[in-house]
Formats: sequence, structure tokens, C-alpha cells
Amino acid sequence: MKIQDFKNKKVMVFGWARSGKAAAQRLVELSAIVTVVNRGAFDTDETIYQKLLAAGVTFINHDDDQAIDKSFDFLVKNPGIPFDKIVDYFRGTNCDIIFTDDSIENLLWTKY
Repeated sequence: MKIQDFKNKKVMVFGWARSGKAAAQRLVELSAIVTVVNRGAFDTDETIYQKLLAAGVTFINHDDDQAIDKSFDFLVKNPGIPFDKIVDYFRGTNCDIIFTDDSIENLLWTKY
């Protein structure tokens, strides 16, 4: 996967822990259109949240996977997010699923 593959692509980052924050920040640097979905509340006072919000990132606090928009080009699945539920939900779409680990070096380079 090449860095330019993310320019102007719709990317959903699923999960807002350490790797989700790093993924969202890196994707903004790569000129992606980023939406972060999390099952818990976002700390809106957090510096990274404020920085990404100012960069145009959309944040969705969500509890119902079935209502998630499926029109994304890429989905970044972070550690701790159940694999089967996400993969099953996006199966049959044109959305590529990318897995991350906790290290920034491997971020966005392992593709399912």
C-alpha cells in the first residue's frame, strides 16, 4: 500500500485508544477524509481530539454497528475491536480493512 493511496479517501478509524489516535493523526497527514467511531465518549478536552477536530476529522460516538455508514474506502481496525463483528459488517462492500498494532511503525501497512 502506498502513502498516496489515502489522499482524499474516506477512512473510518474504529476505536479511539492509543492506536486509534495515532491512526487518525497519520491519516490526516496523508490527506485522508477521516471519521473516528468509538463506543465510548470522547474526551473533548484532550489535545489530540482538538487538533484532529480542527483538521476536519469527524467524531462519532456510536453503540449500534448496524447504523454505521458503509461508504468508506478504508476501515482501520484497532486492537481491542472485535474482529468478527467488524469484518462481517463490511464484508461485501468495497471497503478495505486495515489492521493496526500498537506501534506507529506498523501503522497502516498491514492490510487484510
